[in-house]
Amino acid sequence: MKERIKKFNYKKLILPLIVILSEVFLYFQMMDLQPKLTAKYQWMFLAVCICANIACLVILWLLKKFDKMKIQTVFLTIAGIYGGLYMVFVPALLGTDELPHFLRPYQISVGDVIVKHPEKNETMIPKNIGEFVGEDKMADRYTDKYLLHESSYDDTVNLWNGDVTSIDYSPIPYLPQVIGFWIARLFHLSPLLTMYMVRFCNFMTWLGLGYLAFKILPVKKIFALILYTSPAVLSLVSTCSGDAFALGLFFVFIAYILQFIYNKREVKKKDIVLLTLISLGFSTYKVFYVPYVLFLFLIPKSCFKDSLKRKVGTILPIIFGAFLLDFLWFMASAVSQVSSGLVSEQIEYILMNPLKYVFTFINTYVTALEYFIPNITAGTEMCYGLVRINQILIYGYCAFFFASYFFDNKKSKVTKSGKWLVILVCLAIFGLVSTTLYLGWTSSKLGVGSSSIIGIQSRYFWPLLIPLVCILPNCKKKLKNEKKFVQYAVVLNAVIMINTISSLLIAVFPK
Repeated sequence: MKERIKKFNYKKLILPLIVILSEVFLYFQMMDLQPKLTAKYQWMFLAVCICANIACLVILWLLKKFDKMKIQTVFLTIAGIYGGLYMVFVPALLGTDELPHFLRPYQISVGDVIVKHPEKNETMIPKNIGEFVGEDKMADRYTDKYLLHESSYDDTVNLWNGDVTSIDYSPIPYLPQVIGFWIARLFHLSPLLTMYMVRFCNFMTWLGLGYLAFKILPVKKIFALILYTSPAVLSLVSTCSGDAFALGLFFVFIAYILQFIYNKREVKKKDIVLLTLISLGFSTYKVFYVPYVLFLFLIPKSCFKDSLKRKVGTILPIIFGAFLLDFLWFMASAVSQVSSGLVSEQIEYILMNPLKYVFTFINTYVTALEYFIPNITAGTEMCYGLVRINQILIYGYCAFFFASYFFDNKKSKVTKSGKWLVILVCLAIFGLVSTTLYLGWTSSKLGVGSSSIIGIQSRYFWPLLIPLVCILPNCKKKLKNEKKFVQYAVVLNAVIMINTISSLLIAVFPK
């Protein structure tokens, strides 16, 4: 017996102890913020803790059991389990911008791809689904009325399109959600189950794209793993958000290009077809992402049988097609846009005061740097800003994220001209993101000529992170023990999940 005690590795207790202490700390923090919190919500907190603990233990067991597990399987395990919990526990339609991202694919699923006027009631929606999305009290969305009663597509009411702020978005990012609505309609699912079916289809599509991307990604795998299994990403892609499909396409696209750069294999016809489909897929997502397709020029000439003519002749039609499709959708969807005149006034202000706008641009990012950095992986951008995560946990995961860069010291194979291309494309997207929000959102909220830009979110820059890290100087020292690093990140992820879900429960359910 004594020999067994001596042989016992007490280091195994470190991770469970960290989790337990963190949960106790979060419980007392929650009680301090909400001293009158009822026993029901304390039990909810306990249930979330138990689910997160079980998920964490399962992931750690799988990672230990299969030492030679490939990176794509590791991603599938972590993202699948934690993302599944976010999908279930994030309150109905409370994901980031989830309400319009739920209504827009419904419109598309019934054939209203282009809505001619946003203020007219042109789309018909089942009455109980309409009541479900309009329910003011979150707890009432989980009653028998919306859980047990099937949706009747014969008993419909007008959908006010003013709720669909994504009314002019392309149908492409919503294909998974549309499939979810079709399945829900086929089986006459209740409103709540319809929402979960839409979430499920959306999340599974992103999960499949992520698996494919990790399978072909040749470098910075741990960096990508920590990013794409972060609480900010998983809490977004597990909802009805149209960002999920687009984010998956961006990830596959850049992984595909990096594979050509590092493996130097020949570009075949099937590669051209896939790259074309992916490029067309994300080109209509948001106008400021169209320059992303220019990363195709990073593919080495050697992959085209050392023929510059063949390289240009292959890539230019894809780029032209992506820009053309974006332009055609913009023209087609322009009928649903009601201009207030502020956009044209804002454009005139920028043209007349270019230096002032440059300073506005710089000032926005400099003053809000402490906001943008933590929100890359977790923070207040999650779930309409209702999430309140302990700052120690947020910056702790950020530290893991930045440290993950040092697990790969492969020499960059991106050429000098390629690095300049990455910088220019990223700057162009930075500029377009900021200017687009300055013209529209900022002018409507703060007026023309505002000294700051509002509406910029860290998630807009997720697709740029892997291209940027691939052109940074090589690490002279490489961190070791990737397995241990990922395990600790998994534990921290579980604690943040508990903090996230518990803060949402406190915020939206009645006391």
